[in-house]
Amino acid sequence: MRWIGVWTLFAACGDEPKVPEPVQPSLVVVTIDTVRADYVGIHSAHPDLTPTINALAAEGVSFERAYSVVPLTTAAHASMFTGLYPPKHGVRTNGDAVVPEEANTLAEVLQGRGYRTAASVSAFVTTRIWNLDQGFDTYLDSVEGARVNRRWSRERTAGPTVDDAVAWLGTLNKDEPFFLWVHLYDAHHPHAAPEAFAAQHPEDPYAAEIAYVDSEIGRLRQAVPEENVAWIVVADHGEALHREHGEASHGWFLFEPTMRIPMVVRPASPLAAPVVVDESAVSNVDVLPTALGLLGIEVPAGLDGVDLSAWTETPGKTRGPVYFESVTLQQRFGFHPEVGAAEGPWKLMATPDSRLYQVNLDPRELVNELTNQPERAQALRTFVEGVRTAPAMNGAVHADPEVIAQLEALGYVGAGEALPSETSTVDAKTQLALVERVSALNERIPCKDEVAACERELKEVLKDAPTVAEAWSALGSLYNQNGRESEAVDAYRQALLLRPQSATVRSNLVYALLGAHREQEALAEAEAVLAALPRDTYARQAMIHVLGAQHRPEQAVVLLEGWLAESPDSPMLQAMLGKLLIDTDRPKALRLLKASLSDGVPRDSVSKHLGQAAFVEGNLAEASRLFRAELRISPNDREARRLLGETFMAMKDWDEAAAEYAWIVENYPDDVSARLGQAQAVFNAGDYSLSASILAPALLSAPEDPYVLLLHANLLNAQGEKDEAKIVFERAKALKAKRSKR
Repeated sequence: MRWIGVWTLFAACGDEPKVPEPVQPSLVVVTIDTVRADYVGIHSAHPDLTPTINALAAEGVSFERAYSVVPLTTAAHASMFTGLYPPKHGVRTNGDAVVPEEANTLAEVLQGRGYRTAASVSAFVTTRIWNLDQGFDTYLDSVEGARVNRRWSRERTAGPTVDDAVAWLGTLNKDEPFFLWVHLYDAHHPHAAPEAFAAQHPEDPYAAEIAYVDSEIGRLRQAVPEENVAWIVVADHGEALHREHGEASHGWFLFEPTMRIPMVVRPASPLAAPVVVDESAVSNVDVLPTALGLLGIEVPAGLDGVDLSAWTETPGKTRGPVYFESVTLQQRFGFHPEVGAAEGPWKLMATPDSRLYQVNLDPRELVNELTNQPERAQALRTFVEGVRTAPAMNGAVHADPEVIAQLEALGYVGAGEALPSETSTVDAKTQLALVERVSALNERIPCKDEVAACERELKEVLKDAPTVAEAWSALGSLYNQNGRESEAVDAYRQALLLRPQSATVRSNLVYALLGAHREQEALAEAEAVLAALPRDTYARQAMIHVLGAQHRPEQAVVLLEGWLAESPDSPMLQAMLGKLLIDTDRPKALRLLKASLSDGVPRDSVSKHLGQAAFVEGNLAEASRLFRAELRISPNDREARRLLGETFMAMKDWDEAAAEYAWIVENYPDDVSARLGQAQAVFNAGDYSLSASILAPALLSAPEDPYVLLLHANLLNAQGEKDEAKIVFERAKALKAKRSKR
């Protein structure tokens, strides 16, 4: 009766009780870099290595035969977050293209649905440079100065990456739907797991890295709300740990170690029992549609990926064939691209030396079933060709049509219809010896005392295989790093004819052109790199170097200020602008240079400029530290040596000062000021005889230099020749006065 009265009261007031709106599920996607399937969970010979991923699999669906779209990080992630195969979105390798603005990414779809979106990533190859940040409100990608400082392998460990993700989760309001992507790069070479994990797996550093990654996923899971959150954990590609099929890492071929990956899909409401899909082949191109399916959002039409969330409700479904590719050896060596497909347990490599494997019975891919299954092979081949020839989306990278004519003129293309690699009948898997030979030569560059031998070997390769872009590029690098810039330009241009989309080769060409004093050509090439990779700080750096060579600092400042407005915390941009402003706006320049130290990455001239400022302020110890830091980066920097010598002189550390000046004198014997500095330091230390012998060549080469004469006078006086000393002193004073009047 009491409840009836309350209901009557609400009705009399014209109100009705409101049923709460269901809260939209949230989503966490974790991409684990370079993790092969047989090291994870139910697939693994190491079942205890990944307890966190195992626990997610126990509440969801795991796929026994999940494949990477392409065994390279940027391209694989482009497919994961667009739901498209590489021929459509145009990102085929690392470094030569960005995700087109026209692509509708998973983050953009969810952002449009009111989701808060964030990403925390671990490697240069997943930074915003590649347009993977489309649709993310927050993109945490600070990897400069992290574990490895070489550009392409720059990374940060899982710990800081998860820290950023956890901190972002703390900014969310309760019941606010979110999408969080976390990318963990640790399992990629080089392997250097934290000590505790390395100690647990002393014979397998790769396993140690995976155990560490799993533990950090566990820490992330503790920070994520327990209810109403769906999870996808998937690798971008695997790794050939034991040189399987001749591959040393990943990115060349399509064999199981690099292509078969772990993939776990756990719905927002955990399953009562795990589902294991072992009949159908699936792909990480399925991430976008699967994510939308988990969230109850309609999947857009026209995707290559398939919604796998249906397996969480209806086990036993099937998926059609999946496509995969690697064009690395096509681009670099001119071979036929590595392309293929899998359906169920069958896997085809649709290359000139075609292979068909039944991987459930032949996991090591040793028995080619091509002749036994011709119809199955043909069906998969037809599917592959359909994917390869599908129209690319607007904004995807296309080859420059002018390249064809240039190649034809050089005799590289008979029909003038395609690049040599696009018509090649050479199967890369049969050319391992050539690939390894050129790769080994590349690693030897600059070749130091064997330049002629390296040059001869590269030319021998090119005589037999003139369409190997990698050999032309290596020859260009050999020339460029040995002061033969004009020859480097010619070699790089040959490489670009064969590999026109390579931003790396084109960037190298920019610097070769600058070395050859061909600034206008360098400007055109720098503009081409920036057009392809507009947010790449290294492309921007090349442009600034070109403008500097053309004596256009004002234009360089305008560009840098615009870029810094977009990325105000970029240490590289701060350093570049700081160095440009050092003579025109010193206070701002010093602020920028100090800020650029935040990532710990050494950059030339930054410490030198800051050291000069410290010297002027009288902070000699700090100046000494900064000049030493500069010399660790650029040990042959004569100016930094001189400045350090001056600092030691001011500190009255005569021996250290003499040593710095001595280095300059040894390498630049005609440098009068350095010789004078060394002689003065030795004089101050009381060794007059040695000081005189050091100064003697300066007296011959610069007899009218008042400072040389002044030290000579002091030496004469110290050695008892006071009358002669007085004459020389007066001469020095007169010359100094005369110089002052100029």
